[in-house]
Amino acid sequence: MYEFSEQTIVDHVTGPIDQATLKFRLSSTTVRDEREFESVIGRYIKHVYSECIAPGADMPDFEAVGRAKQLLANAYRRRRQTLLNALANAVDGLNGGMPGVVRDLAEGVKAESLEHYLDDVFDRHVRMGSWEERVAVIKALMDSYGDLLPEAIRNQPPERYAANHKEFLRSLWEVIRETGADFRKV
Repeated sequence: MYEFSEQTIVDHVTGPIDQATLKFRLSSTTVRDEREFESVIGRYIKHVYSECIAPGADMPDFEAVGRAKQLLANAYRRRRQTLLNALANAVDGLNGGMPGVVRDLAEGVKAESLEHYLDDVFDRHVRMGSWEERVAVIKALMDSYGDLLPEAIRNQPPERYAANHKEFLRSLWEVIRETGADFRKV
């Protein structure tokens, strides 16, 4: 299934977001206050969405700022921090300052888009109510990538992941990405 290959995912999902992020211009590596912080993160989200997600479309400011805050809250929660830490980094220039915050946003947008892409690919190959097709597609992916999958996944029957394909697809993408990174090091 070429649609699950690292190159296809980079070409269609993560690469365009990386390119849009490179085009995004910051006037400074820090911001003065919360108002400027919200303005910059909202502007970034609007930029990426109009470049990649919905080309040419506009998004209301409240929507862009809300999405940005949610993505940052998720990223900082994984570090056992809060949105206040992102603001402090942006104001004080710590941990990459505002460029670091934009990188975190880019990673969040990529993760969100990747999840939508993987779900779309899976759903196009499997009818919603067909348990047999779900199992068959998971089995085909397990057969294709079996040796690369962690033993905890490899030793499970495909039926286990047919019920929750999102968990399996996230794990599969991590394996594909890590394997690709290993090959690029050589």
